Amino acid sequence: GKGMLNADAASLLDDGFQRHTVVLVGVTGDGKSSTGNTLCGTSAFQVSAGFKSETQELAHADYLCGASFWRVIDTIGLQDTNLTQKEVLDRFSTFSEAAAEGIDCFLFVVRWGRFKPEHDEALAAFALNC
Repeated sequence: GKGMLNADAASLLDDGFQRHTVVLVGVTGDGKSSTGNTLCGTSAFQVSAGFKSETQELAHADYLCGASFWRVIDTIGLQDTNLTQKEVLDRFSTFSEAAAEGIDCFLFVVRWGRFKPEHDEALAAFALNC
């Protein structure tokens, strides 16, 4: 089973655990926080009701699954509706602060349906800034 950890628990783990870090990336309103909650098996991230971004700053959740320590990092939407593009990219780039052990996977989350121009723009911005 999965077990959620508190914010300081990661520093208490010994080296017997495999560590994995997943960074959720995508546009505002496509389900990054919901995907993070599914991965964690609990409501670790606040989910927005519509297309307005709920995630204004980076958030992360830690959990244990078997002998593995997982950190899921929820980033700000790359097409956030309330911020300038520079503010978005500045806030987005802070994910590295929560990934001291390195990053195993960037998961680009897209809502079911057509890959739209804003997804192309978000993917290009991600590639340019990472």
